[in-house]
Amino acid sequence: MSAIPISLSASGSSAPSVAFVPRLSAEERKARETLLLAAFAGTVPSAVRLEAGPFADPSPQSNEKKLESIKEGTVEVTGPLPENVILRIVRANFGRFRACYQQGLKADPSLQGTVGVRFIINLQGEVESAKSTGGTLSDAKVVTCVVGVFLRLAYPEPEQKKVMVTYRLDFGPG
Repeated sequence: MSAIPISLSASGSSAPSVAFVPRLSAEERKARETLLLAAFAGTVPSAVRLEAGPFADPSPQSNEKKLESIKEGTVEVTGPLPENVILRIVRANFGRFRACYQQGLKADPSLQGTVGVRFIINLQGEVESAKSTGGTLSDAKVVTCVVGVFLRLAYPEPEQKKVMVTYRLDFGPG
């Protein structure tokens, strides 16, 4: 999988920085586009809750369940990429991990637990392999989905050698 480099510049700064955004599949782009169009039209499905932001409705809804949460557990990085780069890219994809968890919640509304994943980033910045290292989450489909998300992430190219990362995510009620 490859990444799209985009330039960002902080306000007041003339020096741009570069971030790497994973390429989305045609299906993911279409789903994102549909949701954005629905949001602009004011017809967001009731199953979708927009996260807090400057334009979010702060009023709680009494019949709404708490949002499910994803928290970082332990993170171990061996290789030339800084841990904060790994964290930033994984955090930017929490929505994809949340989608895996939501599928599991449909089958088991009390589902919660941890998923550990070990993955290797090759010299091109692609995840060449990822596997579960265990955890307490009992739904194998959710674990497989989470591992699949890690496989599709893209990172900056590490210098001279591959990077091994062990990452644990904690899934539970918000």
